[in-house]
Amino acid sequence: GSLAQLSVAEIANIQGRFRDHLDQRAVVLAHSTVDLADKLKVLQQGEEWPSTSRDDIPQIIQSRTSHEHKLVFTFAGQGGQWWKMGRRLLLEEPCYRRAIDEFDAVFQGIAGWSVVDEMLADEKSSRVDEAAVTQPTIFAVQIGLAALWQQRGIEPDIVIGHSFGEVAAAYIAGAISLQTAAVLIHKRGLIKDQAGSQGAMAVVALAPEQLTPFLPMDGSVDIAAFNGPAMATISGAVEGVQQTLRAIEAYDPAIFTRYLKMDFAWHSSALEPVESWFLSAVGELTWQMPRIPIVSTVTGMLETVFDASYWWRNLRQPVCYTAAIESALELAGDTFIELGPHRTLSGLTTGIAQACDRSPFIINSLHREQDDFEALAYATGALYVAGVEVNWAGFTPAVAAKSVSL
Repeated sequence: GSLAQLSVAEIANIQGRFRDHLDQRAVVLAHSTVDLADKLKVLQQGEEWPSTSRDDIPQIIQSRTSHEHKLVFTFAGQGGQWWKMGRRLLLEEPCYRRAIDEFDAVFQGIAGWSVVDEMLADEKSSRVDEAAVTQPTIFAVQIGLAALWQQRGIEPDIVIGHSFGEVAAAYIAGAISLQTAAVLIHKRGLIKDQAGSQGAMAVVALAPEQLTPFLPMDGSVDIAAFNGPAMATISGAVEGVQQTLRAIEAYDPAIFTRYLKMDFAWHSSALEPVESWFLSAVGELTWQMPRIPIVSTVTGMLETVFDASYWWRNLRQPVCYTAAIESALELAGDTFIELGPHRTLSGLTTGIAQACDRSPFIINSLHREQDDFEALAYATGALYVAGVEVNWAGFTPAVAAKSVSL
């Protein structure tokens, strides 16, 4: 068949599966053969494809490749959720849907309600910002994306989870079963009601040692996360957090601060009253040695024990994301892929790497301002151009394998 008779998917399939993969690579994102031809012309002439907004996905990606890569999958905690997250993938991508349906069946047996139903709710009736729903729906997106990446031949060498993102990291690494993950997520989602307290969380662009003097003397506010050389999260009683931010602003109004969409003080002393409830609720968790190395954000180092006590510390102690990324870089991690509904960790990872004089390749799977398929196509193309080997048969499974001369 001539080029004109082929679809973009067929052309991509042929190029990916039946052509030699050289070191000088370029990827073009196209919706039709006409669109493809236009963009190839621009590429050939060495010009830029115009973009209309900051969130536009680059349509042409090119670079010289390097072939040694150590891939790190990163999984964020709460905060990136939105009512329509991963919707197109859920409706149109069988591999993604299968992974989520499998989890949903297990979760329904424990919680009595469907995660998929919540993920398909319209904007008005969406409960995705309620902790009991946020955690299972984000976990579903994360494991769906992991299944998709693995189908495309992208396997992690290291996994890292930020806060509750460690549940997905531990599951993908083989340290806990889907049943254990579902129990953890369900019980975590009930903690706020068990504690019965209101709280607040906020991001502050200060190094921990600079931040500590601003915290109230009564211990009502804790540092909940170390997210970079000058980036931390505070967590605690509403009044205490307000007082801290007021003190910072009075000292220097230029210091960046922002409240998080949280009404509970995770990773703070507010959790102390629910420790015994949580440990008895999760019971004797089964876990095993991970098959993929896990860099813990509880300890900042490689971790192998994921018992109930570990998962309590994952809730109560601060998130050591800075130390975890530094450990991953020391382990030669050089390609970081964020698996989640939005770009939450990628900026933090960049800041930590820069402070270590490292410039790893950092990409995120989805972005709330972008179409699911386009965002993933861009991420896949960018990884391929960087030299990561892609299983193109997994990328275009619906296209029959056939080779024609192009």
